Amino acid sequence: MNRQIISLFRKYISGTITGAEESELLTWIGNNPQLQQWGASSIAASPDAMPDELKEKMLNTLHTKIRPSHKHTFSLSYLLKIAALILLILGVGVGLTHFYYSRHLPELQYVTVESLRGQKSTVELPDGSKVFLNSGSKLIYSTDYNHKDRTLYLSGEAYFEVAKNADKPFVVNTEQMNVHAVGTAFNISAYPEDAFVRATLAEGKVKVVSGKQTVYLNPNEQANFNIDDNTLQVSNIDDAKRIIGWMNNQLYFENAPLDEIAARLSRIYNVNIIISSEKLRTLRFSGTIGNNSLESIFRIISLTAPVRYEIHNNQVRLF
Repeated sequence: MNRQIISLFRKYISGTITGAEESELLTWIGNNPQLQQWGASSIAASPDAMPDELKEKMLNTLHTKIRPSHKHTFSLSYLLKIAALILLILGVGVGLTHFYYSRHLPELQYVTVESLRGQKSTVELPDGSKVFLNSGSKLIYSTDYNHKDRTLYLSGEAYFEVAKNADKPFVVNTEQMNVHAVGTAFNISAYPEDAFVRATLAEGKVKVVSGKQTVYLNPNEQANFNIDDNTLQVSNIDDAKRIIGWMNNQLYFENAPLDEIAARLSRIYNVNIIISSEKLRTLRFSGTIGNNSLESIFRIISLTAPVRYEIHNNQVRLF
């Protein structure tokens, strides 16, 4: 009888129990208030690794599906022996909860928000946080978002206004680094073709992690990850709002090389920019350009540096 109860209980935990077997097990428990009380206590006190959904389902089943009869009686000492055995199974059974969880709960699905070249997008997340996607960017999050945590995956550039919730960490993952926040506002630029991945803090405080490197940012600080040498450094900036000027069609450059500027303009205006001379790539520019046409931007650049340009359809040639 001991082995039969243990076998059924193991199947119950793993989700492989048949309807007839479950009925038999619950009948035994229903016949014995002490065993029923013990079962509920054991489930509630089971290891933290067991999902809360599983605990709740098992407890509800104990309270709603038992059908008392008088076919079986058990002594208290017998119940304690069973309790010791099943507690042991509960410890082992945690390894089976993933099997149960995957069979009884829907598989996670993912939501993808993409901003194409030449476009910008805005999305409000289930927790009330807002994300502003720059051109050529992609944001991914699962349907489990805001359940236990708030995890996102970013390729490209985005500005985040995070709803405060200290109990559910807000984490943005990029290929090279992760940014952790609670309630704050920050910008991340992580385009695959760029030499740097940057996180800029406007409000609050964030933690930036890349491998074994960790830094903390205060407002108007920027974390710069160099893809070539895998280094993570913090720098001060005059005003973080300049970094997010792209949201209002303003471009801010601080000692930026021309090839980096060309890459940004290519995404924003959805054009192909060809730099015909390697010397031009290293020319650096600083300043802010307002809401201008592509030709106006290159006209301004040509007035401040020895750069000429030709625009034909969706292609720009610099020489």
